[in-house]
Amino acid sequence: MEVLEFEKMSSDDIYELLEEIPAPSALLSELQAMLSSEAEVCSDKVESVIQQDPVIAADVIRYSNSAYFGSREKAASLNDAISIIGYSKLNRFVSAKAFQRLATMPLDMYGLSADEFYMKSVAAAIAMDEIAADHNDVGGINYTIGLMHGMGEALINQYLIKFRNSAASLNFAETPFRRLSMLERSVIGMDQAQVAAVALRKWNFSERVVEPIEWQFEPMRCRENFEKANALTASRYVARTLLEEYRGILSPSKAMYQLSFQNKTLLAVYETVKDEIAHYNEIAV
Repeated sequence: MEVLEFEKMSSDDIYELLEEIPAPSALLSELQAMLSSEAEVCSDKVESVIQQDPVIAADVIRYSNSAYFGSREKAASLNDAISIIGYSKLNRFVSAKAFQRLATMPLDMYGLSADEFYMKSVAAAIAMDEIAADHNDVGGINYTIGLMHGMGEALINQYLIKFRNSAASLNFAETPFRRLSMLERSVIGMDQAQVAAVALRKWNFSERVVEPIEWQFEPMRCRENFEKANALTASRYVARTLLEEYRGILSPSKAMYQLSFQNKTLLAVYETVKDEIAHYNEIAV
């Protein structure tokens, strides 16, 4: 395959791109800090944090009243909703809704629509939360790792837009996943994992989030957070399978067989991911 020459991507290029997209809501960091505190979590304080974003607060109430929870009593307030949902699923839902504001553009270089990129990210987040549940998850870190793992794709796609004519022959979407990192590095000097790490450090994410994402292609090199980096590999596989089912490449039965062949635990995780995303989609954007 011919390697096309582009101006190599630098940290300064990444910082410039970050100025064009909204930073993750402060609501996320506040909520995670509160849930990771050793002190007992106070629902009133959680409520006050979520109330900073009226749109998400309204969605939380609607989510709590969905069939997913099967509550006989409908939530009339945000505090009621928090009690019905529980802190773990609340963190998942709020994080996914906040991330949706970042996932607004298609990733043409990767063959992903904006909706597909969002679904893939959320699917990886839910899967990561399930697979790495016992790996020291403090304040929803596992979910955040899964949710933010693909930010490098979005930034590389955005960077290559200015080389649109030259990049027309590039198609990362058709590149086997194991070769993707190598191709990205040959084209722009960095891969999506490295790009994501630069961006997340600029946004002041914890190293417990950044490191597994940075080494997602090479988990063995992630010394401090190997278990999380390894779990992210499996989570990406679950998310990719869901995307292929969504696109009609795999039938539901074929997708389930493929996952059960790999690992029966992944099959259970896949079913959880599908169920939760389906209920997310019931809540209007």
